[in-house]
Order: sequence, then structure tokens, then C-alpha cells
Amino acid sequence: MRKITPVMLVLLLVASLMANIDIAQLETTEVVEDTGARSGADANLVAITSPKETVCEPTCRNELFVGQDASFEVFIQNSGDTAITELGYKAQVWNADGNGNPLNLAMDSNGADLEWDNPDVICDDTTVCDDQSLAAGDVFKGGKTMIQYGGSNAVWTPIAGIYVVQIEVYSDQDVDAINDVQQLSLIHISEPTRPRLISYAVFCLK
Repeated sequence: MRKITPVMLVLLLVASLMANIDIAQLETTEVVEDTGARSGADANLVAITSPKETVCEPTCRNELFVGQDASFEVFIQNSGDTAITELGYKAQVWNADGNGNPLNLAMDSNGADLEWDNPDVICDDTTVCDDQSLAAGDVFKGGKTMIQYGGSNAVWTPIAGIYVVQIEVYSDQDVDAINDVQQLSLIHISEPTRPRLISYAVFCLK
């Protein structure tokens, strides 16, 4: 038994060293993979905060009404580890079926596509873009921001129907396109409820 004990100790020591090497290698590989997934600039459309998605269960909330102007408000973040120096965004309104599936790009009363495409949100030309950079990890404008088009807020004046609102951010620097697009389904546009006018005729009978 005394002769076997040193051999066992040596084997246990070797096994322990091998186990430590394997664990270290695995940990190193995991860190490299995580770093690679996060490297570069990553424009991330975190959320659309306005308009809000219509929810019907059974009565509907967050409906828009005919003629009621709607703007587009979003959160945009740089989720990468490199500054974004070029950025654009685009808002679209699609006609939808009852299940919230987009069918075709909707049009306004003049027959123009309901699309607001602004490629000059961030750029190096101060005469064109108000912002020249979005640092790694930062939120654009520090929080919620309105979609701009032609120097002012993009505005949609809806007619009756069911729509999908889609907003997309884009950049040639973007390393992850998966988080660039958000959709709001089942935006119901209905006529506002108006009070009925009732006329009374008063007769005096004698």
C-alpha cells in the first residue's frame, strides 16, 4: 500500500494540471468569442416609443384617429465598442391585414409613399448633419428622439385603415444588422367618436 500511494499522488497531480490547462483554454476561447461579437460599431434601434402599438382585448387601446397627426419617436443606441460616424434612418407605414402582416407601402391622400428616409442623421459634414458621432455605448441625443425629415419632424396624417409602422436605422459601419429594425403591428386608424347633435322643436299649444 505504501508503494502505491506515491504513484497515486503523481497521477492525481498530473490529472489536476491537465484539468487546469483545459479550463484556462476554454475560458480564453470564450473571452475572445465575446469580444469578437461586440467589436465594431453597432447601430441598435432599441425601441419605438411613438406611435404606440394598438392592443385590442377586446376594446382597443392606443388607436390613432383619422386626421390626427402622428410623429415617430425612437431610442437609438450604439451597442458596439467603436464610435458611429455615419448613420441614417427610415420610417415607413405599410398597409396591413387583420393579423398585422405588412402588405404594401401605404400612400398619403396625394398618392405619395408614406416613407421618410433620412441618410444624414450622423455624418462628418457639419453643414449637413447636426451630429458627427455617436460614441460606443451611448444613446443618440441622450434618450428619446424624433425621426427627422427635411429639417423637421416626420409627420403622418392617417386615413382609416390598419397599418404596420416600420422604422430602420442603417450605417455602413454596422456590424450587426439584426437589431436595426423595429415594427409596430395593428395600428388601427378609425374615425373619432363625435357627440351627436340633437335638435329640439318646442311648440306651445293653447
